[in-house]
Amino acid sequence: MANTIFEQLLLEQINIFRNSFCNVSKLLFYDESQGKLIHPGEYGSYREAIVKDFLKFVVPLNLDISQGFIINPNNEISKECDVVVYDARVTPLIQSESRQRFFPVETVCAVGEIKSVLSKQNFKYN
Repeated sequence: MANTIFEQLLLEQINIFRNSFCNVSKLLFYDESQGKLIHPGEYGSYREAIVKDFLKFVVPLNLDISQGFIINPNNEISKECDVVVYDARVTPLIQSESRQRFFPVETVCAVGEIKSVLSKQNFKYN
């Protein structure tokens, strides 16, 4: 019974995600008459927020979801990550004055990049 309940709730979340990511984001930020995005940056930010909301459904509460840069003990820094899943209990708040977040690699569980279109070459790069 519990598996059926979870499965139904997950399907509901998938449908909400799919509709928001594929349909609502385009209705808000795509101009059909001109055949282009109105606000590409906002379009991307909106889609990133949709992904984070969906992930919150399946990620345990001790983990949090944000965006930012990963840092390691060798003073290396990643490019900006759209999604960072990290252990909120042990991650210090490291951020710049402009609120860019930095996460010690030891506290990061997963990272992700949100793409609207992904080519094979782009996939290899990311």
